[in-house]
Amino acid sequence: MFTFKEDQPLKIKVFKEIYMGIKIMSLFFVVMLIVFVPLDKYLRSKLILFSFFYFSYIVLTCFLFFNEIEKFNTFISIFDAIFASLFIHICKDKFYSFLTISYIYIMFEILINKKGRIFFYPFLFTVLDFTLIYFYPENSININTFFHVFFMYFFAYIFSSIVKEQLELEDKLHFLFSKVENTNKSLRKMVDMDYLTNLFNHKSFYCAFDRVLDHYKNSKMEFSLALMDIDNFKRVNDTYGHLAGDFILKESATIISNIAGSKHMAFRYGGEEFALLLEDTCLHPSYVICEEIRKTIENHIFVVNGDCIKITLSIGLMSSCNEFDISNPSEFISNTDNLLYKAKNSGKNIVMIEDLDKLLDVI
Repeated sequence: MFTFKEDQPLKIKVFKEIYMGIKIMSLFFVVMLIVFVPLDKYLRSKLILFSFFYFSYIVLTCFLFFNEIEKFNTFISIFDAIFASLFIHICKDKFYSFLTISYIYIMFEILINKKGRIFFYPFLFTVLDFTLIYFYPENSININTFFHVFFMYFFAYIFSSIVKEQLELEDKLHFLFSKVENTNKSLRKMVDMDYLTNLFNHKSFYCAFDRVLDHYKNSKMEFSLALMDIDNFKRVNDTYGHLAGDFILKESATIISNIAGSKHMAFRYGGEEFALLLEDTCLHPSYVICEEIRKTIENHIFVVNGDCIKITLSIGLMSSCNEFDISNPSEFISNTDNLLYKAKNSGKNIVMIEDLDKLLDVI
């Protein structure tokens, strides 16, 4: 049957923790019997002996449980059956209602043990009862008590089956929701990413720019925008073919994103044009990054089908330190675009900013 294995161990562990709590409470109950309930000397001595061994056993099982030694599960369950059977026989006359411990025992054993073994431990419990009836008929539970235990096992099995079905249904729903979420992530990636360069696309750029602008309004931390265009890209396509052009776009995108790093966001703005958003970055470090990108592209050799191709990049760079109308974000983008065209018209292969000479003096 279907199970979602990532969550199931956690849920089973919760049942085991509850079961360990019930064991400790049952020991406390036995101690209360010995201390506060008037019992005959023989029964009291049996309870004291039982509680001594039961306390030692609980200490051992707690150690195994908290150290997650799973291979001792069978050992623990067998002793659970022995202790539950013995205690019911000891208390059959005085504390008949304590038979409900068998219900709890059987229910939790069915829940925490693997399928195919769920009958073993209740069966062991029943065999122990029959053994005690056979060898100690004068001090054993009667047949009515045995049927009482049998029916509790029957109802415990039904209850545990319902719980397991519920857990499996939850697992299926969790799995389906996970599949839907993963599908949605894939769809969002398809919508937000450029399929060729694996950069964010034109649509994503405007969403990211609005977010950066909001951050700037709140923090007043400067940001920069660079628009980049591959020089003479049409000539590359006409000379070497569009597949070569696609290869150059992909490799250029990789260079840009590697130099920009995870702090900044690179986009395929359109065609052979890229955009780079540099959040919390003023003009000088932005210029250094753009210059590194420009020089790396200029010195890089693109090898396509044995042809060695070299290209250059023109860049327009605008920073929020330049005055602009914050209520009109498109003006900022338009000014950056104008700087890119200025770079194109100034001989290409250059990073163009406002007051370039002033910045170079600072550098």
